[in-house]
Amino acid sequence: MSGLGGHRLDESETARLVRAFDWGATPLGPMDEWPAELRIAVDMALASPIAMAITWGADFRMVYNQAYAQIAGPRHPAAMGKPAREVWPEVWEEWNRPVLARVRAGESIAARDQRMLLGKDPATEERWFDAFYSPLRGPDGGEGGTLCIAIECTGRKRAEGALKASEHQLRTVAAAVPHQIWVTDADGHFRWFNTRVYDFVGEEPDVELNDQWMDFVHPDDIGDLTAAWQKSLTTETRFEHSYRLRSPNSGYRWHLARAVPTREADGEVRWIGTNTDIHDQRGEADALLARNAALEHRVALRTQERDRIWNVSRDLLLVADQDGLWLAINPAWTATLGWDEAQLLGREAIDLVHPDDRPATRDELKRLARGEATGRFENRLRARDGSYRVISWTAAAVDDLLYCVARDITAEREAAQALAEAEAALRQAQKMEMIGQLTGGIAHDFNNLIQGISGSLDIVRRRLAEGRLDDIERFLVGAVESAERAGALTHRLLAFARRQPLDPRPTRANGLIESMRDLLGRTLGERISLEYDLAPGLWRVRCDPNQLEGALLNLAINGRDAMPDGGTLTIATANLAAGTAAQSLPPDLAPGDYVRIAVSDTGTGMAPDVIARAFEPFFTTKPIGQGTGLGLASIYGFARQSKGEVAIESELGRGTTVALYLPRHMGADDAASDTASGDMAITGRGETILVIEDEPVVRALIVELLDDLGYCTLAADDAEPGLELLRSGAPIDLMITDIGLPGMDGRDLGRIAREMRPGLPILYMTGYADTATDADDIAEEGTALITKPFGGPLLADRVAAMLRRA
Repeated sequence: MSGLGGHRLDESETARLVRAFDWGATPLGPMDEWPAELRIAVDMALASPIAMAITWGADFRMVYNQAYAQIAGPRHPAAMGKPAREVWPEVWEEWNRPVLARVRAGESIAARDQRMLLGKDPATEERWFDAFYSPLRGPDGGEGGTLCIAIECTGRKRAEGALKASEHQLRTVAAAVPHQIWVTDADGHFRWFNTRVYDFVGEEPDVELNDQWMDFVHPDDIGDLTAAWQKSLTTETRFEHSYRLRSPNSGYRWHLARAVPTREADGEVRWIGTNTDIHDQRGEADALLARNAALEHRVALRTQERDRIWNVSRDLLLVADQDGLWLAINPAWTATLGWDEAQLLGREAIDLVHPDDRPATRDELKRLARGEATGRFENRLRARDGSYRVISWTAAAVDDLLYCVARDITAEREAAQALAEAEAALRQAQKMEMIGQLTGGIAHDFNNLIQGISGSLDIVRRRLAEGRLDDIERFLVGAVESAERAGALTHRLLAFARRQPLDPRPTRANGLIESMRDLLGRTLGERISLEYDLAPGLWRVRCDPNQLEGALLNLAINGRDAMPDGGTLTIATANLAAGTAAQSLPPDLAPGDYVRIAVSDTGTGMAPDVIARAFEPFFTTKPIGQGTGLGLASIYGFARQSKGEVAIESELGRGTTVALYLPRHMGADDAASDTASGDMAITGRGETILVIEDEPVVRALIVELLDDLGYCTLAADDAEPGLELLRSGAPIDLMITDIGLPGMDGRDLGRIAREMRPGLPILYMTGYADTATDADDIAEEGTALITKPFGGPLLADRVAAMLRRA
């Protein structure tokens, strides 16, 4: 059983295909698990020069050999491993299905001269086969498959049909034409005459004329006629002779006898001849010559027409041998490339091909040599002026010659390149316009925030210098509020860009919404009625709960502002199951289970052009100073970064619904929490914390906060000093590291630290780092993420939680 397991240098292309085929992807399973019965049958088929096809399994999967691939034609190689009903659908119901069922039941079938219509066009796809079907038993005599040996006899059947048609046509034509037609054997004995002969000599059609034919020939013509006829019989060359035949009604008339030898399928020769009455034309030789001259003239005209097409065609016409040597070209080549005909004929096309295109061109020549056709193959040819023209080829091999039609598409390619460059320039212009809009909006908001921070700190500095401490708290609070607003602005920008570091956790949206009742009530005021439509049994979603809370609050505020005269704000949730809810999902969402969280208002609504721009950064319909235009943009970024989507439905005067679609979470709940206690009452018990932060001011502030909380701190400004401290053997209970370190990435540092000290808790910090935007990458036990900027209470809570978890 070594056949299926190995390769032979002389094996066919189909055998290699069978051995390389991924049978494990079919019901037959991997080849090395095939039953011996199937393996033996396949080995036998692959080694056979006769067309064989094996079907196996419940759906008749096909395995066939090289000879059968010739029968399959363009269905090969896609037919390999496919069910027979898919390979031959046109004959499945009427032939293959009942025959294969009978064979599988144990019956052997021989079908000779079986006509098959393999396709939709009887004129080109009608084929005949001698087909022999045998059952193949499976393991232990169980159900296995079938073996089909197919011998195509289309050529023979067509030849027989053609012969019958020819004979019928001959008889029909013979009866219709105004000529005497006769047939003889190889010795010149007459076998058959048409009715014209009998009518002329005045005999009945059933009278034997062979022995008395010379009685009808003029005595003066018998000698020359007999000599000419014997010479043609001996040499088997065309016979042509004029002589006189006698008719009882009109006497002797001149006839031109012509005959040609034909060889039958059995090798026997027979002669088919005609007698044409030329008595009236005997003296009209000049007219006959004139007709011959006219015929020659028509041939010349047709040749000129062909030459005219060759010469005036704008397409590039070429005849070459299979090595690519140019044998004939039309004038369009000179017009396109500038080379004279003499400079192109007798040279190989590869000489003119661009060096980068030569390997592909050689491969295409090999394909043509194998009999495959070329359609729209492109390469570049060098013109006489040194430039290169892009040529699109169509070619086919006929009788060891390559017939090619090509077209110069250089202008089309240049136009396409110019269009691509124009599109790129347009995209760049749009990008620069967006950047200008972003930078303008960011500069406006940040300048206001920086002014609040720097102005407040400047007043504090002057008051401290003057010893006036009674009113400092008010300015410090103002600076802190401006700083918090600046942090919120950066978070919104990152959310819009989908670069905000999130802390996704399994979240129960209904519970989060319930916890916001008081906050939403105070925010909306008494003129807005707040209603809830929360689906029972709502699935959990995996998202950053703080961001979800912020998004809902933002949508509620937008709804409130859209109802200046009061109205109703509704928050609704629903489960959207995969498949059944497909029509309810936005088109860009991947299939799956989702939770829909919708905030609806009964306000002024939005026009279509406003909806189209609603998610653009800094786009707002609110008066200057009443909105940044980042709210919906940040919600959009949060939804997309959470692998969800956000959609708007609105109509002027009838309100707006903004719906978040978040993917269902299927895993277990996490225990981590980002909720800060609001103060710094949680203190340490002398635990040692390693802080790695490259920004000196930030590092000093974190160390100061931890010292105030009662922790011992070790500090490093980069990964390498941090690793030195880890190697030192000093007790370390927690490591806090920035992700965006200048050298080694913070996450790589964390992995090395875990190898050095297994189980070490690690708190990652980030404001924005391109490698840290997906919090799923920081999901190991004993790790967490905190986003800059953060205050002392959040840091205190997070550190305490991690030390308790450790």
